[in-house]
Amino acid sequence: MKFTVDYSELKEQYKNFTPYFEMHRESINQLFEEFLQQSNSQGINDYLQGTNDQDILNEIRQKLVYHSTLCFFRSFDLMLAYISLDDRNFHTWSEVTAYYSKFYIIKAINFFASERLPHN
Repeated sequence: MKFTVDYSELKEQYKNFTPYFEMHRESINQLFEEFLQQSNSQGINDYLQGTNDQDILNEIRQKLVYHSTLCFFRSFDLMLAYISLDDRNFHTWSEVTAYYSKFYIIKAINFFASERLPHN
């Protein structure tokens, strides 16, 4: 797996964005309810490419950061569980736990490789 994102591009994309703590995270589906009811994913893509509404774009960035952070912590917890299980000779369970730990760390970094949001 090769990480091909240019950090300067990523820094530029997130320069006016400040993540915030979410007590009751709302679904991103609510932002695009109209498009989703029409099963129109191209409409969502067209909207994102054409919008200058930074509130909408920052809300999507928030969801990406939140999801990535959540996946990172799950991966870390699973890694600790793997170490504990493997140390106690529960090798089958430790292998399964290690697999899911890898899966979540891949999901955690996935937002870097996802399509870029427009920025000003």
